[in-house]
Amino acid sequence: LTDKVDPRVAFDEGWATAFAGLVLGTSTYRDSLGPGSDFNFDIATPNPAYPRGWYAESTLQSALFSIGSGLGVGLGGLLQTFAGHYKDTPALASIFSYAYYLKNDQPAFANGIANLLDAQQIGGADIQPFADAETNAPSPTDLPIYQTLGVLGQGGVARVVCSDNIYDYREVHRNALSLRRYLKFSAPFAGNFRFSIEPQSSDGVAGFELLARGAQLAYRQASAANSTLNIVRTLTAGDYVVGVFHGDFLSATVDGSVPRATQCFNVSVQAI
Repeated sequence: LTDKVDPRVAFDEGWATAFAGLVLGTSTYRDSLGPGSDFNFDIATPNPAYPRGWYAESTLQSALFSIGSGLGVGLGGLLQTFAGHYKDTPALASIFSYAYYLKNDQPAFANGIANLLDAQQIGGADIQPFADAETNAPSPTDLPIYQTLGVLGQGGVARVVCSDNIYDYREVHRNALSLRRYLKFSAPFAGNFRFSIEPQSSDGVAGFELLARGAQLAYRQASAANSTLNIVRTLTAGDYVVGVFHGDFLSATVDGSVPRATQCFNVSVQAI
């Protein structure tokens, strides 16, 4: 609850806790803690010492619980979106894609949803699946949540993407915020595309993931530092998500000795 995590993890964990509270009809979360003891907290009221935003589990469980209970959307309304349009977006599973469709599915509550999100430091008024208008983040370097990646020679340019372990270097959870950075790639036509991830430093280990509506189309990590990854995939026209990361961050051991670092990569795509 004190961590700043990948937006997928924050939503996943926040949804599960809010769902449990709504099913049980209580805002009190309780769990065992050794023989004869437990711990509990209030789902609806986040601890003010915890982080707040789209990257915080405590924020999302509070917002989703409040939307389902206090606002009046109800568990049925939340589930309608969760099992419906939310599954069709090419964006990653996050509060951005979910809340965008929830507002569309619940127009009578759209302003209330936006206000609840705003109160949790998530831009609710103009929320979009790819977080186009989001300005809240722990650091300016965490934005944008998605960069736009286009085809070289067809209006697209190479992007610089930086993987950072600032929120993870003391514990190494591998799901911390900004370990993986994301880009939205729109294939303008069906064909073969080459993705290139080039480290900017001699100890950078390029990592790459390509996703289409939840399906992992490719996942590669360079076998050595300072090596450019080149991945060719045949794609249909449409939107995809590219994930870029520094491989050593994801393979680090939990020993508390991993130094804080930032590794940047040049990312580009060509039609071939």
